[in-house]
Amino acid sequence: MHRLNAVVVLLLNLLLVVLFAPQTHAASPNLVIYQVQAGGLVVDVDDKTAATREYISIYNSSDADVDISNWCLTNKANTAFACFNPAAVNESLHLPAHKFATVSSDNFANANNFIPDVNFITTNKTSGSIIASGDIISLIDPNGAAIDVISWTSTLSLSGGYVLQRQFTAPQSEILVDTDSTADFQKVNGLEIPSSGVEEWVMPDVCLNVDGIQASIPIGFISDGRGECDPEIVDVCTNLAGVQADLPDGFRYDSDSVCALDLLPIKITEMLPNASGSDDGNEYIEFYNPNDIDVDLSNYIFYVGVDNSSFYSFPTGSRIKSGAYLVLYNKEVKFTLINTNGRVQLRSIDGFMVDESSAYTDPDEDMAWSLIDNTWQYTNQPTPNGANLSSLDTENISIDTVSSLQPCAANQYRSPETNRCRLIVAANSVLAACKDGQYRSEETNRCRNIVSDISSQLPCAEGQERNPVTNRCRVVGAVLGASTLAACKASQERNPETNRCRNIVNMPIASYTPKQTEIN
Repeated sequence: MHRLNAVVVLLLNLLLVVLFAPQTHAASPNLVIYQVQAGGLVVDVDDKTAATREYISIYNSSDADVDISNWCLTNKANTAFACFNPAAVNESLHLPAHKFATVSSDNFANANNFIPDVNFITTNKTSGSIIASGDIISLIDPNGAAIDVISWTSTLSLSGGYVLQRQFTAPQSEILVDTDSTADFQKVNGLEIPSSGVEEWVMPDVCLNVDGIQASIPIGFISDGRGECDPEIVDVCTNLAGVQADLPDGFRYDSDSVCALDLLPIKITEMLPNASGSDDGNEYIEFYNPNDIDVDLSNYIFYVGVDNSSFYSFPTGSRIKSGAYLVLYNKEVKFTLINTNGRVQLRSIDGFMVDESSAYTDPDEDMAWSLIDNTWQYTNQPTPNGANLSSLDTENISIDTVSSLQPCAANQYRSPETNRCRLIVAANSVLAACKDGQYRSEETNRCRNIVSDISSQLPCAEGQERNPVTNRCRVVGAVLGASTLAACKASQERNPETNRCRNIVNMPIASYTPKQTEIN
């Protein structure tokens, strides 16, 4: 009977152990809860913080680092009372292999002069976040999965500062027991705090202007080398220097990613290689745009010299208006047109030759080398920013002969036929009418006899003829040149109308020609 009672008592005790033993569970072989203290030992009746002096430690049983960023501890109320939150978005918290992470309430840290990896304020100022008489503590990853869970009931109360601690598989071992049974833990009086091994990793952000932490340059971006990244620009013209995000003005797509000029060629029209005085700032090259649109000159390069040894870009922002000239002086771009010989060539930035001047040789001062009627030639009329002009003939300019004749009176003019002074007849003057049998000569403005019947006049003497101009008889020899008249003097000539000698006078060019007014 006594043996039976003893057996019954033993079975009851075993049942009580099973029913009231601490319930533990480990969901991961990597990270497990190592220690739990639900409150401290009350050493003074006035100590009101003992119940809130709470502590938990976590251990990494694996052989690899584990990123514990944003992992949390929760109680049976599913309240996350402590989390491993990084201090910055480019930081992360890692628990190395076989190292501990520590968590404590602020009252525990203050009472023990301890700095944990995570310091929390208890959810209840009186009872704290962990209930000593019974609770469930879970380790939750950022995805909400339970990594490890430990629980206990009132039969294993942790009041009075007791600690629930997981056991190692053997002394000096780095492996904790994790069989999900009561034998994994033991209740100990006193807490031995392990050293923390949590590491704070700082991730370099190579693209500070892009949302999130970019440990490397994202696909489709390019770094500027100063910590910022911009979307990578697709070069639509791989044959042109630099990166062309868009088709440049004046170009067209020739083939895939190859661009060609789609304009009438810009023309080189004039240059001044040998300016008088200093060449600096006075030499120039003139260009002409035959297109009906403005042209961006950043797509062009010009070369100087017979061997194209020097090349230059146009000033930033240079544009040449449609149908207009652009003159580039060597004070704007430091080119040199040497005085002995040279030429200018214009190319697009892809190397295509757009235009080229003929070569000049030993130009005189201020002689422009100009394209005139599609021929390169020198001109003494430089016309920067204007249509080119041929040279003026400075050797054959006529000079008016200065006459020794006395000037005519104010109311007279010099007749271009007789070189004599004649009265100026005003338009409003009234001449006396001619007599009957007379008419007014248009040449002399004088009255002359009207010969109505030439046949009634007396015939001229033998050897004479009637002058059709004067209606008078004259010697026939005067007309035929067979006259025996004495020769005129060296400074004279014979008037073919009067057959008389007259002085030879260098006739000046009249400054005006008066209008002859016919009086009816």
